[in-house]
Formats: sequence, C-alpha cells, structure tokens
Amino acid sequence: MAEQRPQIDAVADRLFEVSFDDTLRRRVWEYRQRKWLSARQFGEAAVRDRGLIGRRLKRGRSVGLNTADKLLAFMGDPPFGPWFRREVEAFIAVTGTKAYWLGYHSVGDPSFVTRLRRGASPRLTTVDRVRAWMGTQLRVAQRRAIHQAVSRKAAFRIDGEKTPDHPKSSRPRGVRTMKTVERYLSTREAAAILRLSHRTLEHYRVTGEGPKFLKLGRRVCYARTDLFLWAESCSRNSTSDDGAGARR
Repeated sequence: MAEQRPQIDAVADRLFEVSFDDTLRRRVWEYRQRKWLSARQFGEAAVRDRGLIGRRLKRGRSVGLNTADKLLAFMGDPPFGPWFRREVEAFIAVTGTKAYWLGYHSVGDPSFVTRLRRGASPRLTTVDRVRAWMGTQLRVAQRRAIHQAVSRKAAFRIDGEKTPDHPKSSRPRGVRTMKTVERYLSTREAAAILRLSHRTLEHYRVTGEGPKFLKLGRRVCYARTDLFLWAESCSRNSTSDDGAGARR
C-alpha cells in the first residue's frame, strides 16, 4: 500500500486538469469506431436524436451534463454528473468556500451551486470551467483530500473510462478507479484505429497532414487523444467544404 501512495497522490494532483468535454468526445468517437456506427446511428440509438453529433460535437459545441450522462450510460461508462457534484460538495467542505462564492468566481453565476443541487444540467464546457477554477484554489493536501472523498464513492477514471472490478486485484481503491498513465500507440495501432494504412500515416508524418505524433528515442508513437482530435478536424458538412472553418 505504501508503494502505491505516490501513484495515488500523482493522480489526485492532476484531478482537475482533465476536461470532461474532451473526454466525452473521445469516448464517443472510440465507441463509434468499435461499433461501426455513423453519427446519425449513434445519436438515434443513444438519445433518439440523429442530429446530436452533427449539431453539437462535430461543430465544437458542448452538450449538457445530463445528456452526457445518457451518452455515457449507453456506452457502458460511469456518468460525469455524480462525480462532478461530489467534487463541488467536497471542495466546499474542504476549503470552507461559500456556494455562492464558488459560482460567482468560477462562472460568474452566484446561483450555480444552488441550481446544480436542484438538478440543473450545465454544459460540459461550464463544468470544465468550474473544475479548472477549483483546481487553481487548492493546495496539494486539499486536492488529495477531495480526491479521496470523491473516489471512495465513484467507479470513475480520470479520463472517463470505466475500469472493470477484479476480485483478485491487489490494487488499492484509488488506483483502481483512476487512470494514471496513457498507453501510447504504435504507427500500426494508430492506423488501425483511424482505418488507414500504416504507410499513409508514415506519409502524413513527412507532409504534416496527419495527427500529432511523439518521437521517443527511435520510436514513433501516437496518443489516442491526438488521433481523436485530428479525426474530428477532418469532418466536413459537404463535398465542397474544404475544412477551413473547422481549422479556424
């Protein structure tokens, strides 16, 4: 247990740096790739709204917290809502901050916490703003106390992925429920996710047309998030769309 403590603390220290909005977009994209679903098929199956992905996620807009939880439930992932609400309550308890002060200074809305407690569904971009502000107000010990209080009750990883419970696992609870390291992908693995040939990605590295990549010694690696962001930047509204608007 003592050996795992630094790892748990490292996760707690970056707890508020993760974007719920970016995490949801990546999870939706990965799910659609696994299930071979178009944007319209996914929207219809998940929330009975064929245009959801096209109207919002592909255009850079954000969905509400309740809608995000419906999408996550459809994909079999833990929801954001309970986690975020526990973070807010733990922040207030640990720091002694007044609810109206938190809302006013994070998003300019003194009634934000009151409305959240009554079931309001803020957009994920607003949630991210609140979480980012809370992160800037915390000392290391406070951040870790909030992480401990929240993670005891939520089966949720820091990047939004679900971690399956294993009865024989010897890992402490904080490590089981929070992702600490992203596994980087080889060129062939990245190409398989994008459904391109590995030679196409090699060509893109020369021309600069493809996703961002990392050079670790002699190895070339890709981060899943970079693959997702690049794929989303390739979305078009019509055959005459050159993508300039998306790049801006």
